[in-house]
Amino acid sequence: MLVTIGSITTASRAAKVIRRVLGINVQVIHTPTQLNRGGCSYSIKFSDNYHMSVKRVISEYNIPVKRWYGESDGGVYNDLS
Repeated sequence: MLVTIGSITTASRAAKVIRRVLGINVQVIHTPTQLNRGGCSYSIKFSDNYHMSVKRVISEYNIPVKRWYGESDGGVYNDLS
């Protein structure tokens, strides 16, 4: 699962909150070129299994996100927004 976020600061905050609340592994990465819609963009990456839990935490902590993507075989991302 990949969630695009506008800034490194917000992405880092999101990852920190998710790790603390859910105790799962979250990576902060540069948004892949094929998903970047212009400008500086970072993403958080985590297992698809935690999609709904992460969505709840992001909502509870009012973390602004751009788009949600699920990853299929071969590294192709599916827009879930």
